[in-house]
Amino acid sequence: RERLIPMEVRLNLALQVAEGMAYLHTQDPPIIHRDLKSHNIFVHETFAEIETRDKSNDSKQTIWLLKKKNENSNSDSSGSDSGNGTTKQIEQPKSKVSMSAKIGDWGSARASLSGSRTMTHGVGTACWMAPEVLKHARSSKYSDVYGFGIVLWELATRREVYEGLESTQIIAMVANDHLRPEIPEGCPLNDLMVKCWAENPNQRPHFDQIVK
Repeated sequence: RERLIPMEVRLNLALQVAEGMAYLHTQDPPIIHRDLKSHNIFVHETFAEIETRDKSNDSKQTIWLLKKKNENSNSDSSGSDSGNGTTKQIEQPKSKVSMSAKIGDWGSARASLSGSRTMTHGVGTACWMAPEVLKHARSSKYSDVYGFGIVLWELATRREVYEGLESTQIIAMVANDHLRPEIPEGCPLNDLMVKCWAENPNQRPHFDQIVK
């Protein structure tokens, strides 16, 4: 939580997960993850090789940047070289954060049978499980979308889902009382996350729509 993660980076992580899920759901037969949650999304942060231009002599330099903890991405971007009495200004990249998301933990995944829209034997973790999974133990592409909606809320707020509630309380309230996380104020992800966790599975978007 002490890390500064710009909304642009969060949106990019969400897009990568959506693209991965869209790929899985368009296979023949579709592959249903059945336990899509933040714990099963692995984020890899790398060094970013950035090519910059030396404004003083128009020569190109390659620098390696590692994002420092608590670094402000809008900090001063000038550098100097006093060895020859000149000052060189180096153009900094717009973003120093390079993160890639990978969907993991495939122990619960299943290929949906041809012609079947749902699978029995609900699998998942309470906070990310759709109402139909909790009530009827039926997983589908739409239940994966529900879990993604909860992940969007986590990306937006960087808080724990249903903090202070026990699993049994969450299960009962999501299944019977339409419990959902509190919508964060002014977040650009709000409309999408609400559509993803719609009570009626058929009203949730497909992942290819989410990507668009």
